[in-house]
Amino acid sequence: MANASSDVMYYCLDHVYWVKDKDQEVVVVEKQQSSFLFRGVELAIWTWLISGYQTDELRKQISVLLAISEAESQNILLQTLESWFSKGILGKEAA
Repeated sequence: MANASSDVMYYCLDHVYWVKDKDQEVVVVEKQQSSFLFRGVELAIWTWLISGYQTDELRKQISVLLAISEAESQNILLQTLESWFSKGILGKEAA
């Protein structure tokens, strides 16, 4: 799905489903019977991620969206992906 750094690949887990609801995305982790609402930057990252954008593109898009440097956008991207990993939304493996 996406490499947030050169040594880690994040991917969506099989038991995760999502649906667009107005200005948010509802993400359901069936295995844990939990759900999350993505809005704002988190929604943008999720949409780009499931659309197949690669890390370079994600970093550039976040940078433009928030008017920040690509280094700052890389930090936001990594924090977001790690948060989703800890919630059971994404898996990760060595790239």
